[in-house]
Amino acid sequence: MNFLSKIKLQLDDDSRSIVPGGAFAILHEGTIVDELCCGSETLSSKRRINKKTKFHAASLAKQFTAYLIHAAQQEKLLHLETRLGDVVAEFGEAISSVTIEQLLNHTSGIIDQWTLTSFLGKGPGDAVDTKYVVDLLKRFDRLNFEPGTNFVYCNSGYTLLSLILEEVYGEPFQKLATAKIFKPLGMRDTFFPDTAHDISRNRAIAYTKIDGRYVECDAKYAVNGSTSLQTSLEDMIRWVGATYTVDCSFFREVLDYRSTLSSKLGYKNGFFILDSDEYKVIGHGGNDYGFYSALYYDPENATSVIGLSNGSLASLEGEVLDELSIKSLVKSQIRKVKKFRPLSNEIVEGFYANEDYSDVRRFSYEDGHLKMLWGAEIALQFDQASKEYRNKTSSIAIKAGNLTGNRTPRIISSNWAGNTELTYIAGIEGENRTDIKGLFLSKELGITAELRTAGHKTSEFWLGSKCYGPIKWVTQDLFVFSSYWAYVRRGMNGVAEKLELSHPRARRIEFVKVQMGEGDTAVHVS
Repeated sequence: MNFLSKIKLQLDDDSRSIVPGGAFAILHEGTIVDELCCGSETLSSKRRINKKTKFHAASLAKQFTAYLIHAAQQEKLLHLETRLGDVVAEFGEAISSVTIEQLLNHTSGIIDQWTLTSFLGKGPGDAVDTKYVVDLLKRFDRLNFEPGTNFVYCNSGYTLLSLILEEVYGEPFQKLATAKIFKPLGMRDTFFPDTAHDISRNRAIAYTKIDGRYVECDAKYAVNGSTSLQTSLEDMIRWVGATYTVDCSFFREVLDYRSTLSSKLGYKNGFFILDSDEYKVIGHGGNDYGFYSALYYDPENATSVIGLSNGSLASLEGEVLDELSIKSLVKSQIRKVKKFRPLSNEIVEGFYANEDYSDVRRFSYEDGHLKMLWGAEIALQFDQASKEYRNKTSSIAIKAGNLTGNRTPRIISSNWAGNTELTYIAGIEGENRTDIKGLFLSKELGITAELRTAGHKTSEFWLGSKCYGPIKWVTQDLFVFSSYWAYVRRGMNGVAEKLELSHPRARRIEFVKVQMGEGDTAVHVS
């Protein structure tokens, strides 16, 4: 059974079925081999998805931004070594020092824009545009690491690239993309929206399934460069076809397998580079509040797979990669895994973190699989031979430590990226933490964080006027709330002085503890 057949079964495609769906295609040398459109654009109108249905394609936008940067290089308007501050003024000293190459490769160290927007109360369904994101980045002039020394995926970098392009060409990014890419390739249904209100022109609405029912959860982004691309399957087929028909050095780099895989970063021109035992492909996926998209190339076999979905396929990117792995590798090379039920759920459930707590994940055990929560819900299967849980691109070795008393276990990894063993650390549920409660202020963001307690247990975490509780404790001074975590820094006298909030794409946002007078209120700047 191939990729499209599995999707058709998964979506229960039937003319009577009113469910979210998608549009998908498999191509060889840019020519369609097989395609499928199924499901509904909107559940209220019951309009069926077709090749012209527009989807919010999320991060597939980045390859188009990279194409425009490449064009500006060819026209001698900028160089990879050009700094942001050389082209666009008004940013702080730290961000201004970052180069175009570092923005392109996610090595800038700039905090991710979605971390900042969520800290300021923006959530699913809220309208966010380029100006809002840029204003935040102007206020938060701090880097996660020295530019060029690390790789951390960063949407902010591609939003800033759109500003650079507007400055060097003297045109709005939307018009620039249409004039240089969409119109020449005949991509009539593809555009970047001018405002958050401009995105609903005849396109699919995103849904998520809650308690067995589909609920609308539509992304309302109009953020240039990094996301917000509105496109159709028909137009993405034209884009893929161009990589095989247009004589352009950008596309030659994309399809040059050996050259592309030589990148030490695993990322180039808006594409991830996957070179493992199972995948030897380049491409990108996208995920924004119910929308899922993927475009991957297998250069050795000239095969491409496109997928756009409005809510039924959270596993879309994995499905696309599975299709390419089967086509590009001998089946015997694909590692088979077996379901394995641990002695008890407690053996594998809990929180995982890497050494500096810059990436914390939560796992649960369901139906013979270890399931990763907070983000993509990846099910890891147990490999009996290696005694490891594996997905298609990585493995995790789990070792249970000795647990004593009634303390809740929390699982900590010494090095997530190195796939090293994960070992238990006993939690400290019930210990006194009242000394941590209080108000903490971030001067850069202009927002307060408040830690509230109930008796001897801290119960809630508030950012501005929005509650992010309840709190899950990992160690005495490390706790997790929502999809973020916080670490308390104490002074020489042991008193809590600072709070550092973290996220996989934001290493550190600092809050300093403040004393507020009677009648003072928490600060929240939107």
